[in-house]
Amino acid sequence: MENSDNSEIKPYKSEQYEEFIKLLELGIPLVAWKDVAAGFGVDQDTITSWKKSPRAKSAIIKAI
Repeated sequence: MENSDNSEIKPYKSEQYEEFIKLLELGIPLVAWKDVAAGFGVDQDTITSWKKSPRAKSAIIKAI
């Protein structure tokens, strides 16, 4: 799934994506992305893609 920086992704696993965004908004330090991916039952590349989404970037800024 390839997206420009200005487009919102439409994740296949939308429930997991929403939980991922909530974690980011809480400011929980997520340094072990492979563990996060395993917990959500998605590939690590999916987490990498999600981190690039506008909502994820906004959530990170909000948490800071």
